[in-house]
Amino acid sequence: RIHHNVFILGALDWKNPFQQFQDSGIQLGHREGSMSFDHNIVMGAASNAMIVFNPDVVGDAHDPADVFSINNNYIAYSRNRGVYIHSSSDGIKQVEFDNNYFSQIDFSYDEVYNSNDELRIIKSANNDSPINLSNNLYDNQPGQGFYLGSSNITANNNQIQNIAQIPFHNLGWPGNGDYFTLEVWTATDINGQTVEYLSGDLAIHQGEIYTAQRDLDYASDPQLSPDTAPSSDWLLAPRMADDVRQLETSPFVDLGLLDVVTDLIYADGFE
Repeated sequence: RIHHNVFILGALDWKNPFQQFQDSGIQLGHREGSMSFDHNIVMGAASNAMIVFNPDVVGDAHDPADVFSINNNYIAYSRNRGVYIHSSSDGIKQVEFDNNYFSQIDFSYDEVYNSNDELRIIKSANNDSPINLSNNLYDNQPGQGFYLGSSNITANNNQIQNIAQIPFHNLGWPGNGDYFTLEVWTATDINGQTVEYLSGDLAIHQGEIYTAQRDLDYASDPQLSPDTAPSSDWLLAPRMADDVRQLETSPFVDLGLLDVVTDLIYADGFE
């Protein structure tokens, strides 16, 4: 069981990674028996917020009663898909997505990659395992559907709904809640094309965060990294506090870290 974690901003090097598709929020793999991935927060990805692998390895024991369960999670801010269910499969155990929140799965992957990926929140290449999608809530963009896959998928009571932001106690970054604005700085993308930054964009370079002070197009601007550019181009921002406990007023207070902030008893929020 993997539960009550916060996986945040794990795919920031998406414009120029060492290899395409190595820019997901989390990769989740399981072989035999049952498994639960629940009450987690996954935020910030490019190609996929989550990739699910369900491989069949010689010698593994499989039982139709086994369940690979992804339930009661908050999955948000991906530039392509929420979940990609990989083709690797034992074809026996059940795969379930139940009672999850999917928010801000907003396609913008074609800024770098020639792909629109059918505008689905969940895409499955697994044609063998029984897959059930039930009771999930999602917000979506025009033309976007919930899932794409084969007849091995059943879907029940998945509904469109506005989903609130996670109110962290003190993440401590200047992005004003828009997790799409932060990425690793690069002058050129994976295709060798120059990159453009807009005023207010955030970039990580050499372990520090910088804020773009104007629109920067590296096709015409000097290719100065944020640490060597003048402050009129890039301004050093404070380091993140990384306090990803939630406020007690959060509608998702049962997800992520359980030590919620309380100013009523503990002055510093810790028990």
